[in-house]
Amino acid sequence: PAPLAGGAAADADVFRALAVAGTQCHAALHTELWGDVLVWGSTHRTRNAAECCAACQAHQHAAARGGLDKGANSTACNAWVFCPDAKRCGARHRECWLKHQASAVPPKEQPEGASAWTSGVLLQGDAWLQPYERLNTLTLQFELGPVAVELLPKLAPASVREIRRLAALVAGERCGGCRIYRPEPHFLVQGVMGDPGGYVATPRHPNPPQQKMMQRGLVCWAGGMGGPDFFVNLIDQSGFGDDHLCWGLIANMTLMDQIVVLPTKPKAKPNDMTFLAHELNFNLTLS
Repeated sequence: PAPLAGGAAADADVFRALAVAGTQCHAALHTELWGDVLVWGSTHRTRNAAECCAACQAHQHAAARGGLDKGANSTACNAWVFCPDAKRCGARHRECWLKHQASAVPPKEQPEGASAWTSGVLLQGDAWLQPYERLNTLTLQFELGPVAVELLPKLAPASVREIRRLAALVAGERCGGCRIYRPEPHFLVQGVMGDPGGYVATPRHPNPPQQKMMQRGLVCWAGGMGGPDFFVNLIDQSGFGDDHLCWGLIANMTLMDQIVVLPTKPKAKPNDMTFLAHELNFNLTLS
């Protein structure tokens, strides 16, 4: 499941804030997770599900600092259970149970009515990204339509890893910093890809040798850097040499060819860069 999936609508912004700060709550509605109880919800209430998730992480940190019953060897929270609905939960409304599971995995959201509870897990490090490692199609979702980018991990492994992380983080929702801003006919379309808290920046070196002939449709980081600005190559060309790190390939360039002829801002000088009159925002999905 997506790292931001689940949770009441009122919690969505808080879940997102936790996620970009590094806490993946893996929340699922209508779900009650089992496990060894560490903190009893009957005496531990939070204002919302996101705060319950944050309490689970705070419990982890306290255990790591040696602040619990068994010091650094204390069992730490990795699963949380919250009762959000006042009517269905009754006296248990806003109870937040902190638990430990021997093998915690992100829960699957259950049908409405299956349970009054909302639950989630906290995985260590980048374990939450494992389901995304086999996904190699990044789709840029424009209002004009989708653009499918085949990821090229053999050419830019670190960049592909970071792009998967960003796409997983925004989980198909609005990517706050993803936009196309520059069209240069017979040359390139340029944009930027990032989100507040979800920064994409990878070292230019070391990486495998790049293709000397840059084919039409290659997607590469701009300016010889490692992101977040990127460009889509519109023609086969060899002028870039090995200066740009390329991480994707677009097979169907129809929409890019449409973007390059959209209205642009006036130029002060003929050789100035070309900028769109209206930038194009896009979202990210992985498949």
